[in-house]
Amino acid sequence: MRKKIIIKFKSMKLREDKRTVEILGDYNGKEVIIELSVLQLAKFWNTDKEVLKKLEKSGWGSEELEDECKETRELVEKYPNIKVEWKPLVIKPPRNGVNWNKEKDIMCAWAIDISGWKNEGIGIIFPLPLYPEELDNEFIFSLFFDRIELEILDKRRER
Repeated sequence: MRKKIIIKFKSMKLREDKRTVEILGDYNGKEVIIELSVLQLAKFWNTDKEVLKKLEKSGWGSEELEDECKETRELVEKYPNIKVEWKPLVIKPPRNGVNWNKEKDIMCAWAIDISGWKNEGIGIIFPLPLYPEELDNEFIFSLFFDRIELEILDKRRER
């Protein structure tokens, strides 16, 4: 059985830019931050359907489309007391990875953008002492309604 790193969601809020959703998660009793675009969340939750139709036509997200995600913003404010149609989002290698930000002394595990602009990707920000070294292997990134699961594969990353 492969090892899984599970990060449970505690709360969700919009950042000041109103385009980025910040999720506070719990990993080993410590807080980690998860970031994603409000447009990505709309796609995952299947909300703001008219905006998603525009996204489908253009094939690429934009700040303008993010600005139109009113329904999703309202749901973020009410999370977890919401009902949405969603299905797990699974992103396999090589569309995910890790980065070390030396200035902030953090590691970020990320999955490639599914839509959005500038705030691309779904990022999990780990304080360096909390960073799970198993993420130096390739991993499958799965987004659920209440958690993120990172399933560790055996193959080591090229550095």
